[in-house]
Amino acid sequence: METERLTAITSPASPALRYGLWWHDFVQRLRWNNGSDGWNDLFEEHRKLSPDPARSLREWKLLLNHLSGTDDFHKFAGDELITHSELPFLWRLDQGRCLEGVVDLALFNSATRKCLILDWKTARVPPDSTERLHARYRPQLAAYWQAVREMTQMEVEAAIYSTSTGAFLLYKQEELAQEWTRLKALPPEQLFSEMAGDQAETPMQLEFFDLSNRARRG
Repeated sequence: METERLTAITSPASPALRYGLWWHDFVQRLRWNNGSDGWNDLFEEHRKLSPDPARSLREWKLLLNHLSGTDDFHKFAGDELITHSELPFLWRLDQGRCLEGVVDLALFNSATRKCLILDWKTARVPPDSTERLHARYRPQLAAYWQAVREMTQMEVEAAIYSTSTGAFLLYKQEELAQEWTRLKALPPEQLFSEMAGDQAETPMQLEFFDLSNRARRG
């Protein structure tokens, strides 16, 4: 498995994709439940694999700064968290369709029945472009939000974190609900394309299956 990850990072690909793969691989290794002990040592070791070590250091410092602030997403869901990095899901949307995807980071609080799902975004954007980033990924986060809340029956919050700006962008429950209502009424091809996000920065992490078509083909 380790060999597969390193091959993905170092194999020929666009700079944006290579960096996105590196970042996702690194943050997956952080022990969110045990505080920050050893995080810097882990980063320094993993930075040796980065396609852009200087950028990695800048963005790591931004993340540490965010985690020390009042809006730290790590504290968002409360104490005694159960955390999952790269959490896969398969959700049946209706009788004929299902969604399969991967949540970058999920923070569960069983005591309060609350959950925060977070998606890392490594696209380079100016600090004043966070609203456009927020809008660009609203369809993807609405799909993740709906899937996780249906499967867990928990109160779910959804957000993205921009590595290049250090911005934590939380979506309002109302906008996610409205966006999902819009999405589920779309034709299958358009539904998938709107939820797929920017494939230049990370591999596809959301799949759409039309079960009725599969049944007819079988």
